[in-house]
Amino acid sequence: MPPALIARPAFHSAPRAGVATALVVLAFAALLGACSKSAPEPVAAVQPSTVSDGEVTAAVRSLLDGDAQTKAFAITVSTSAGEVSLNGTLDTQVQIDHALALTRATAGVRSVKDGLVLKPS
Repeated sequence: MPPALIARPAFHSAPRAGVATALVVLAFAALLGACSKSAPEPVAAVQPSTVSDGEVTAAVRSLLDGDAQTKAFAITVSTSAGEVSLNGTLDTQVQIDHALALTRATAGVRSVKDGLVLKPS
């Protein structure tokens, strides 16, 4: 029988294709594994705030003065290195909590020093 008419089993080329596919899959898996093992960037490495203490104080003061729950009260605001200090007397704990929440949500505030107290009854 001439060589062209000899039927070759299909498995002759299949192992080579299977090996090549397996190598590609392994290389891709190794690449993904190497990428996923990189250490996450620490929070401290994030860009520091570019908002000045004066700007933070002004922003907090503006929020407190413009808010219906806090505008009627004399709350002093001061900022040092992103730490905002609030001092004053309010009628309810809800008002104190609200003033603190407004302050914490302000850009540039790193922490809040709570000097707010309840009005004596």
